[in-house]
Amino acid sequence: MSALEARRQQRAEQQLALLQTVLAAATDAVLITEAEPVRAPGPRIVYANAAFTRATGYSEAEVLGRSPRLLQGPRSDRRTLDHIHAALERWEPVVAELVNYRKDGSEFWVELSISPVADETGWYTHWVSIQRDVTERRRAAEHLNQVRAEVLELSVRQRPLVEVLSRLLAAAERQFGGLPVALWLEGAQAWIGTDASAEPIARPNWCERPDTWQVPIQGAGGPPWGTLVVAAQHSPTADEALQLQGVGQLAALLIERAADQQALEAGHLALGRALQRAEVLAALSDALQRASTAEEVAERALARLGPALQAQSMLMMRLDGEALSLPSVWGEVPAAIAAHMTRPGLRLRDTPVLQQVAASRQGTYFGNYQHIPGALDTFPALAGGVEPILTPGGRLAGFLVFWQAPHQAGEGADAPGLLRHAANTLGLALERATHLSQLEAQFAALQAQTRVLEATTEELVAFTYSVSHDLSTPLRHITSFTQLARRHADDPRKLSRYLDIVEQGAQRLGTLIDAMLQLSRTSRRPLQSAQLDLDTLVAQARRTLTAEHQGREIEWQISPLPRVQGDQAALGQVVEQLLSNAVKFTRPRPSAQIRVWAEDAENGWTFWVQDNGVGFDPTYSGKLFGIFQRLHRQEEFEGTGVGLANVRRIVARHGGHVHARGQLGEGAQFGFTLPKSRYGGEH
Repeated sequence: MSALEARRQQRAEQQLALLQTVLAAATDAVLITEAEPVRAPGPRIVYANAAFTRATGYSEAEVLGRSPRLLQGPRSDRRTLDHIHAALERWEPVVAELVNYRKDGSEFWVELSISPVADETGWYTHWVSIQRDVTERRRAAEHLNQVRAEVLELSVRQRPLVEVLSRLLAAAERQFGGLPVALWLEGAQAWIGTDASAEPIARPNWCERPDTWQVPIQGAGGPPWGTLVVAAQHSPTADEALQLQGVGQLAALLIERAADQQALEAGHLALGRALQRAEVLAALSDALQRASTAEEVAERALARLGPALQAQSMLMMRLDGEALSLPSVWGEVPAAIAAHMTRPGLRLRDTPVLQQVAASRQGTYFGNYQHIPGALDTFPALAGGVEPILTPGGRLAGFLVFWQAPHQAGEGADAPGLLRHAANTLGLALERATHLSQLEAQFAALQAQTRVLEATTEELVAFTYSVSHDLSTPLRHITSFTQLARRHADDPRKLSRYLDIVEQGAQRLGTLIDAMLQLSRTSRRPLQSAQLDLDTLVAQARRTLTAEHQGREIEWQISPLPRVQGDQAALGQVVEQLLSNAVKFTRPRPSAQIRVWAEDAENGWTFWVQDNGVGFDPTYSGKLFGIFQRLHRQEEFEGTGVGLANVRRIVARHGGHVHARGQLGEGAQFGFTLPKSRYGGEH
């Protein structure tokens, strides 16, 4: 093996070692399989990282050459597997959740993301599978639903409150990994534990420790009904805090229901109102369990509460610092109230009643708004009330407001009790919706990383090819013509020509190396995300290109473009590269025609650049965005073959993807899409 070949092999091995290091350090399990066969017996595994071994118990040696189907078992859902197989047969990426089995036969839930990987010709060669263990999340959700159903059934059957709460505490103890749980019931002046006899217990000694978790059981009637205590010796995680608050909310609902039942039996509560309130609370709880965004939370809550309160209108406003969001609305809001509450830049100080509620953290109710100190003169004299919405962590998240005609004040369900309970439940639901949004953002980030990994894998293959071809060609020229120059040192004319060729080869080699360094810097530089205007980026790119191509006849057709979220410098490179390519490849045309526009899709903005240049053979469109991939000779059009690879890498880091369309002699159309789920744009 020559020294040059040894260096090429060493460089390729270093790149492969770098890729393996990245995969080995990943926290999610990663499998790479051959592309085929998709049907039984399935593609063979060619790589498994350390996280896969930790998750399944299989070593890499035990799974190499076998199909991922070895992870399936009796409870692996057939419909989910059929869905995955159908996507693989179409060579499409797929995301799903299903049950897998470890080497020891135990089962666990995984969130599975599978993507195809193609070589430089566009032929699919492998599948990359990223698996995340979501067992605890699934178990917690299933357990909470089961417990909720069991204790509510006991409550409906009118079992003693102590028995119902004991069953809830026993389930909570399992939910928190065996940590002892107890509840102080203020009304009965008694401690309740997990004792199956459903009798009050003596105060547990561990309750005296200062590091226990304690959650007040807050009823809608004012003071707490008790305290839930867990014998923990560490601060709760975010998930544990949400679960703890959920147990407390459920305990409050059970105690409140029992109290309502007792009041009914004693004649202190009208039967009609109690039934209405129970129905509204049950319906509200069910509706909020299904809501996944803050907007859904507001829509479902107001639709249930408005009719029960016989309200004329209702508002839910979220608070961020001192800024009030545009309200979610139910019913007919009076024009003066709507005009004030929907003002741009509305602050808490602009709404005196909300400001008072924020300061006291207590609700307020009134028979005539105009009788409240500091009332706004423009508001009508309506009855109504305001309750603060507090998250489980005690953060003021917003306000729940209802309005009634003055003659209706006091009609409908018990407004203070129902509104307080609804506000408490809304706080929990908003926290849950925020948590879900964060999880979705994390998954979107993971998908973006997957796309970057796919692009890096393809570029690694292209880089290996480049080392053996693109870089070796100028090196051979330098070596060969240097030897010729030595032989003909006494012939000035030949010597000059040979040295010119050596110089050209060195310049070409330097250009290729600079291009690779630029691509490497693009991958390492952190993105600085901000709102940016694509019109501005296009204008900047045009100024640069106009200065470089004086004297050419170029007709620009540029439509209004949206604002998007992204890194201005990085996306500026993308826009300039696409416009530069359009200008370059229209050079043979007497008049260049370049069109720029954006398309609004359901989940993303697509930016397009179209030209009337030389175009390309669509058979090779899969090679265009690879490193050092060129479809035209260097003598025809200058370039390194790195520009479009750089475009794809930047767009992938933003969570998007690239496009190319064209025909030989008929022009080309290049573009990229940014997903609205992460980077919502606007005109």
